Amino acid sequence: MELNGTRLILSKISGGIRTFVHRQIVGRIKTCSIKRDKTNAWYVIFTTELENPVKREPKTTIGVDLGITHAAVTSDGQYFDYPKYYVQAEKKNRAANKSLHRKKLGSNNRKKAQTKLASIAKRVTNLREEFLHQVSRKLVNSADRIVFEDLSIPNMLKNHSLAKHIQDVSWGKLIRFTVSKAERAGKTVVLVNPYNTSQRCSACGEIVSKKLKDRVHICSRCGLIICRDLNASMGIRTLGLRGIACGEPTSGFGLCPK
Repeated sequence: MELNGTRLILSKISGGIRTFVHRQIVGRIKTCSIKRDKTNAWYVIFTTELENPVKREPKTTIGVDLGITHAAVTSDGQYFDYPKYYVQAEKKNRAANKSLHRKKLGSNNRKKAQTKLASIAKRVTNLREEFLHQVSRKLVNSADRIVFEDLSIPNMLKNHSLAKHIQDVSWGKLIRFTVSKAERAGKTVVLVNPYNTSQRCSACGEIVSKKLKDRVHICSRCGLIICRDLNASMGIRTLGLRGIACGEPTSGFGLCPK
């Protein structure tokens, strides 16, 4: 097994297989898997071995608030708006579903309709993952320690009015991507208790009750007026720093006490 430029050389196949390499292979190749998805596209998956990165002492920290209006807001003022790819594709998805159910079982036309439906879902997944990879890369580049809320996403999905949007933005995958990139860079990801992070004032600690529709944080105690999500991200950063100060690990993947 060898990847020679854009040609994949396999031991039991004569000649090379033309491939489109979307990024350079890093590390020593251990295994190679070939799979075909529902759209009849073929993929080559490499598993590589890397040396353990040198852990760095965190000097900068950002808090990240995850949401729907803004997919992510950082305590240093970065806003990442998710384009809602699934919502955009719903009309095409419904039309493809109707077309599929009109086709005769076992027919070639039904197979074509299945492939078309799968290609719509695949495009949404690809666009979403591209967005999440870009955001996670920017987060890791922004600081040595990134602090997220330890969200109970399965429980949040029980809210049927928000479930579709929560699944679309895929917070859990964003955290996983950030953890993976942070580990390779020798940086830190920390999870903190999300209790009252959206209600507590980041400046004075006062609880300011807000409904989901209230997008501005206005504190009557200290007079702070700020974007709700930015206030939450600043509070999340403070919780992360407190957890570190209380004895949490300063490298790797940590969970602050609840």
